[in-house]
Amino acid sequence: MISAQSPMAVARAAVGTVEAQIDKAAANNAAQRTAFEIARSEITAIDPFRTATELEAVSAQLETLYTLTARLSRLKLSDYL
Repeated sequence: MISAQSPMAVARAAVGTVEAQIDKAAANNAAQRTAFEIARSEITAIDPFRTATELEAVSAQLETLYTLTARLSRLKLSDYL
């Protein structure tokens, strides 16, 4: 029984070493995945301030267009009715 324990200890040590390598690779993969997800979100993310500014500019242009159309057509509710 004592002679069988020595090979068993060596086998356990080998298994422990392989498990440590697997855990290290899994941690490395998780870190790389997180880094890639952060990089992807930075590339595809929009700037809310810039988007709001552009939306306000388009809205002002559209309002101006409606005002000019109304003036050019001389549209009045009383004339329509």
